[in-house]
Order: sequence, then C-alpha cells, then structure tokens
Amino acid sequence: NDLCRIIEVLLKLSRSNTLYVANLNGIAGDDSYDCILYEILRKFSKVEIWVDNGFQDLGELNRFRDDFFAWCENNGCSACPWENLVPVFGTETITDNLSYKEIFSTLDEAVLSIDKKNNVILGLVTIDTILKVLPKRVILMNLDKVGTDSGPDLNWLKNMTQRNLKAEFFGAGGLRDRDDYETVARYKAAGW
Repeated sequence: NDLCRIIEVLLKLSRSNTLYVANLNGIAGDDSYDCILYEILRKFSKVEIWVDNGFQDLGELNRFRDDFFAWCENNGCSACPWENLVPVFGTETITDNLSYKEIFSTLDEAVLSIDKKNNVILGLVTIDTILKVLPKRVILMNLDKVGTDSGPDLNWLKNMTQRNLKAEFFGAGGLRDRDDYETVARYKAAGW
C-alpha cells in the first residue's frame, strides 16, 4: 500500500516513533475512510499514533474503537493493538464544555487540538474551560498557516508557553525550514 510506504519513509526520515493523522473526512463527519486508519493502527503497532478523526465526545471514540475491533475480526487480524492510538480531540468538533471536561478529566493520554482560523478559536468550548482543564499535550492548530509558506504562529506559541501552563505545546502549520524549526524550539515548542 502506497500510504503505508510513505508513512514508513516519513518515520525513518524524521527518526520519530510518533505519527499524527488528521482524517479530514472523519472531521467532516464521513467515516468511510476509517478502514484506512484501522490499517495504519494495525500495521504500525509500535508507533504512537495521534488520531484526529473528528471525535466529538467519548461516545464517538468508543464507537471508533468498537468498529476497529470488529474490522480486525472481519479481516482475520489477530490481536489488534489499541494501545498505540492517542485520540486527538479538536475544539472545532467537541460538542460543548461538558463533553470537553469529561474527555480531559477521563483520558489522561488524550491530546487537545485548539483549532484557530482568522484569529478565532473554532468550536463551542470556551477558553476558560480549556485553561481550567488543560491536558498534558496541546496542539496549537492555526488553520490559516496549515499548508502555507507563511511561517509558524510564533505569537500564539509564545503566549501559551509563557503562561507557565503545565502542558507541552505542539504547533501546526507554517513550518518552512530548519530555521523555523530552530526558532520554534527556542520558543519552547514540544514539537511541530
């Protein structure tokens, strides 16, 4: 499969044991590509895989897990691991403050993606709720920067890291070259 080969090369080049997968179809509410995610989870069982599949709440994550196990059984896969999946919950898809609190007070390993566009945080979760129940790992997803050559959002990263919040911040979007990589490292990004 070409996708799995691309993932192998990316992991080797980056010397990483973590893979972030954003299923844009899943985020848009289309689960027809979940089987591709299941294959990635199965094939790369030794890699920590961060999956943003548009999970709105814990119920959706549990349905995704149950469907994964059913897919494994139907495809004759023995002992499909689940431990390598790290769910990513985005502010643009979490249904409300109550769901947000339930997710991040229940799942210690879950990652939050704070999704921003046009300098506005997307979704229904308030910034006060986010700051009160902040998970260990947070992605600062500036959708205006994703897929562009405009450079990383250093102001946002600086603002969040200087608050002395007990979280690791990962950026998304705008990273152009080694200089940008070194800059975001100086600004205390945990990754990009």
